[in-house]
Order: sequence, then C-alpha cells, then structure tokens
Amino acid sequence: LSSDPASRSPELQGGETIAEAMNALGIRTLRNDVLALTANGFASAETPGDHLAILGMDWVRRSDGGNFFAYHSNETRALLDRLTGGVQPGTPAVLLAHHPDTFAEVIEMPTRVPIGLTLSGHTHGGGQVVFFEWGGHNYGLTSVQFQYVSGLFQNAGRSLYVNRGLGYFGVPIRINCPPEISQFKLVRGV
Repeated sequence: LSSDPASRSPELQGGETIAEAMNALGIRTLRNDVLALTANGFASAETPGDHLAILGMDWVRRSDGGNFFAYHSNETRALLDRLTGGVQPGTPAVLLAHHPDTFAEVIEMPTRVPIGLTLSGHTHGGGQVVFFEWGGHNYGLTSVQFQYVSGLFQNAGRSLYVNRGLGYFGVPIRINCPPEISQFKLVRGV
C-alpha cells in the first residue's frame, strides 16, 4: 500500500482504508502495478503468451510533494512508461487510472503496449452537480478543471470511460448525476 503521507492524513485516508479492507478479503488492488490475465488465470505480464495486461495506476503525485490535487503530466508519463515496460510488446492492455486526464497521455505517448481501454473515475461525474448535457457529454462543476468528466470518450482508436462513482466529495448531494456501477464485457477483436 501507499506510503504517501498525504494519503495517510485523516482527511484523505478513506482510500487507504478501503484498499486495506479489500486486501484483507483477498481482493487484489492494482496500485501502480500490472496484472496479466490468461484463459487459465493469472500470469506474469513479462511472459510471452496469449493474455491481457491490466495496468493499475493510483493517484499520481509530484515527486517533490507539490500540489496534491493537481494533475501531473510528467509523473503520469513516467509511470505509464514503467508500467508498460514490464509487458510484452503487442499485448493488449486495459488501464485502470484514478485520474481521467491520464487518457490524454495514453493517446499522445508512443507505447509498445496498445492500451485500447482506459477506465477512470475521480471527477464524481461532474462534481456531483451536472448543469447540462451537450454532444453526449455532461458539463458540471468540474468541467472547468477536467477534460473528461463522465461517460465514454474515444480518440485515436482508443476509449476512455469515466465512471460517476457512488459517493460524494464534500457536500453529500447529486444533481443530474446519479451514482453508477459500470459493467463491461471485453471481447477479442477480429
């Protein structure tokens, strides 16, 4: 688990508590880690073979401890390089990224591992308050801060889905932004 002092602070420890409880139940959390799925279970992502790489990216912070809440492009790119570096070239991958802006890095950076799908959250579906929908996308309190607020986005043959989540940040309300649990069925491309 994270040794980040900010995530251990009383205000931000909820994620740590949930991860510890999940791990205690035998549910593996992928926090800056890679898991390879095969037809028979799990394998090493570095082992050649027919598998799908699941890359898990936690909240990325600046190495100098700068602004905790800001998105950090350089650190995100470095972590993506590290995560994809341990996967066999050409292996299809799904990225579980806390921050949806990571999708911009996935699109822009050359990678030897095709990340076709990124699943994210972080925005609470628009800051839990959505003012309107336009072009199939929600615009809410967080639209000024985040490029991807909620729903499906596609670019350069890759997809991002931003889940609205179940909880809230700050005030316990949701307006035009119902809680969500997403289910995906992945199928082999032809």
